[in-house]
Amino acid sequence: MSSGMRLGVVGATGVLGQDLLAALEESGTAVAELRAFAGSRSVGESVEFAGDRLPVLSGELDFKGLDAVVLCTPAPVALEMIRQALRVEVPCIDCSGALLGSSEVPLVLADLGAHDGVSGAPLISAPTGPTLVWGPVLSALQRQAGLVRVVGTVLHSASAAGRAGLETLSEQTLALIGQQEIIEPEMGSGPVAFASVPHSSREAEGKEGAAPAEAELQAALHRLLGGDVAVASSSVYVPSFAGQGGTLWVETERPLLPEEAARVLSAAPGIDVVDEEDDPHTREVVGLDEVRVGRLRSDLSSAEPDRHLLLWLAGDPVRLAAANAVKLLRKRLSLA
Repeated sequence: MSSGMRLGVVGATGVLGQDLLAALEESGTAVAELRAFAGSRSVGESVEFAGDRLPVLSGELDFKGLDAVVLCTPAPVALEMIRQALRVEVPCIDCSGALLGSSEVPLVLADLGAHDGVSGAPLISAPTGPTLVWGPVLSALQRQAGLVRVVGTVLHSASAAGRAGLETLSEQTLALIGQQEIIEPEMGSGPVAFASVPHSSREAEGKEGAAPAEAELQAALHRLLGGDVAVASSSVYVPSFAGQGGTLWVETERPLLPEEAARVLSAAPGIDVVDEEDDPHTREVVGLDEVRVGRLRSDLSSAEPDRHLLLWLAGDPVRLAAANAVKLLRKRLSLA
């Protein structure tokens, strides 16, 4: 690493951090210096990048001299790191979701087009989780026929809960197969082996019963699509390690037949519409930079079937988040 940008990655040993390093290396972006930061749990660990083993830095974060920093941490710990980046005037791309409610901070999904001012923004908020899967699909449908209402269910895998979620599901699965006693996790707090569990709404804080992930998805989609689009969703943990599935019911302003919707989606960046004989499943999309769409059909139960679509989507939100962060980095630093 002799020439190129100087980059800091916070949360480098986590699920998203690891995917970010892989996506960055695959992009061919020149990196002169990479500082890998992580919490105390990762003390003594190292990460691999461009053929080198780099020590993981823990404790006090030093962002001085960097061209940019990417936060791959949980939202609760991201705000202090954002403040540290601002103090030393280092551009920050936040992948935690901590800035979703800040209208003054641009929320950008790179494939939907560059946001005004991104090239000079001190902070950029990147969409998280299901927004990365739903966003490109809904944006393409909105451009073609307008959107009135979106209702769907998100099937979250263990990767949505990060490294801890993967370890928990693995431990539970092995314990149950071995007929060992396990400590059941709090309902809705993460994946449960051999069970599907809805996300908890106990921490809804007056948001009309929506679980945090559901409220976050609604807020992000309103920022990307406009507040006039009604959005309702249910979030469910399923006993899968990676990938994400989802069902969508979409009401459009103008008639949109499934055949036309398929053509529109196929022409949009980052979307693959599969043949009727090949329904996409979550395992096959792990590690891909695209969202796959299947089971596209009109809702024949509605009074106006031509304005109501049903579809299934599958994507890997962790990989999509990593790929989006790399694109935002290149845009912010005028490398693309």
